[in-house]
Amino acid sequence: MLWFSMSEFLSVFLCLRRRYSSDKRVDGQVVVITVVSAKKPHFNTLQLDLCSLQSVRHFAKELSQLESKVDILINNAGVMICPEWQTTDGFEMQFGTNHLEIQMSEFLSVFLCLRRRYSSDKRVDGQVVVITGGNSGIGKETAFQLTLRGAKVYIGCRDMRKGDMAVHDIQAMNPKADITALQLDLCSLQSVRHFAKELSQLESKVDILINNAGVMICPEWQTTDGFEMQFGTNHLGHFLLTLHLIPLMKSPTKARIINLSSVFHTIGEINFQNINLRNGAYNPYQAYANSKLCNVIFTKQLATRLQGTGITAYCLHPGVVKTQLFQHKLWAQFLIHLLFMSPEMGCQTTLYCALDDQLANESGFYYDNCRRVSPNRMVRRATDDSIGRQLWELSADLVALETRLNI
Repeated sequence: MLWFSMSEFLSVFLCLRRRYSSDKRVDGQVVVITVVSAKKPHFNTLQLDLCSLQSVRHFAKELSQLESKVDILINNAGVMICPEWQTTDGFEMQFGTNHLEIQMSEFLSVFLCLRRRYSSDKRVDGQVVVITGGNSGIGKETAFQLTLRGAKVYIGCRDMRKGDMAVHDIQAMNPKADITALQLDLCSLQSVRHFAKELSQLESKVDILINNAGVMICPEWQTTDGFEMQFGTNHLGHFLLTLHLIPLMKSPTKARIINLSSVFHTIGEINFQNINLRNGAYNPYQAYANSKLCNVIFTKQLATRLQGTGITAYCLHPGVVKTQLFQHKLWAQFLIHLLFMSPEMGCQTTLYCALDDQLANESGFYYDNCRRVSPNRMVRRATDDSIGRQLWELSADLVALETRLNI
């Protein structure tokens, strides 16, 4: 029995291995391979000690400074049948090296290395851009980047003190920046209507609307109008604002609407019988996911209803970014500081959707990492037209949408 087991063991290791015979090339692709040693290498090498979490983090950071993408990650290195050693961080050596640090390496690669940068230098001189939540995070960085390209930018801010500070900061970085802050509280329908009216008195057109602002994983709060906070702010506020600004967007030859959603929309649900999650149904994570699903559905409906107008609509996942969205979760602060992307990297897909000429004839799609996500990879409820029509009708009713603005 022992001999049979050894024979079987040897056959597995020595005789039954297949050779991959394809001659497929991967020209230009970036491949990362963890190895134990690399003597006389014919490739680029970076320091990585998998038994040290600090080394893993340093490796991921160094790689992210060298490359804007990673196509293939091969977690190859490992230690086998060693004495009872410990890693630098006190874990059993084989568990710590072969599992923990490799998992951390993969995790960091996703967050730090796999994001694309929008590389076009396209200018938008004279174009009017409206950005909600432009006083911090992704919105502020997006506003700054667009002023560098010559846009006239309006940022909608709930707190005008922070809005004025953002304008000051951006003009300090770009003295030529044409940027103005206007009062906008998306959790108040009255404020949304006032903002749209004020903007229409200042401008005769809007070229790009970026619905960027949002609230995330907050307690069970309500908007000024009594809606669940995340649904009311992230969806209803932007729904009403967009429809109020569409008349201004019909003036340019082409205009774009960009809605910032999240990958969390994939776990969202639309409960038409309890859209505000009352009577004990509230869960902050589910409420956030639901509101982000609304953003995706809203975008598809906009594309359908705006066909032939020259206005196109896009929604996107910006990546996991260091922003104030996580301010209600203290446990997240350490992870945010350690792992999440900068707002400068987080705004790249927004810039892609707002500016890229190749998207001019696309509308209603969802984008991630400066690429369109195939419809067959979307959750069904995000692309279901019957759900979209029902959500539109409900939203129009909830915000008491003016008949002249419905499309």
